[in-house]
Amino acid sequence: MTALRFLLLFFLTSPLFAVDIQHSDKSDHTIKLSDSEVAEHYGLSLEQYQKYKRYMEIEGKYHYAHMDPLFVSGLIAETEQERKQFAERFYNQELRRQANFLKFNDLFRAHGKKVRGDNPVVSIDKLSQLYNRDLRKWRTPAVKPQMGDRITYFVDKSCGQPCSQRFKYYLSQIGGKYPVGTAIDVYFIGYERKEIESWARSVNINPDAVKAGTVTLNFDDRYEKVFGAPGLPAAFLVRNNQVLGKL
Repeated sequence: MTALRFLLLFFLTSPLFAVDIQHSDKSDHTIKLSDSEVAEHYGLSLEQYQKYKRYMEIEGKYHYAHMDPLFVSGLIAETEQERKQFAERFYNQELRRQANFLKFNDLFRAHGKKVRGDNPVVSIDKLSQLYNRDLRKWRTPAVKPQMGDRITYFVDKSCGQPCSQRFKYYLSQIGGKYPVGTAIDVYFIGYERKEIESWARSVNINPDAVKAGTVTLNFDDRYEKVFGAPGLPAAFLVRNNQVLGKL
């Protein structure tokens, strides 16, 4: 494998807008943002945003209603150069969101420890719109997997063969149980870069799958703790930045 793509997990919650953005205040007044304002929010030109809207009104609403306009714009890009630009902007956008979430999470937990010591009374997991429930009360997701879903998969060195076999199972199910377009984000706990490359070779990951983003290989930096995985290997179904459940 010539290179690894280290992509960050889409952890953060923010409203994703398909056509219009609306905000209601306590007086029940509605503010509608113009196409220009929405386009600027996502770093799109007005022409690019209107192209996205037209696509969503016809075909996209059946497949991509839950996805970010910037992400969908990348999917419907007409040239590889344009698709590359969308991919880079989407990556940077998610990087900023994640950084802000982790900073806020650190401050939240630090204050909780200061006030309650090792017995915090409030869990950010219950407050976050990302989870809508305690992360540690996992269940099998009741929703049907759909195109664009991601499988977040955690492994560590002690897991060995079970981690490898389970990864192969999930990969083999793309196009079957999981529709084409499902991606797997593998997070390695305690691994060095060369060890990740060796693991990828041992499970026969196609380098083209990594280049295409079907499989991403990532250093884990406390994400497993945020997810509250009950044991490894652990896999979660993620859609539109929301964790739907443990697989």
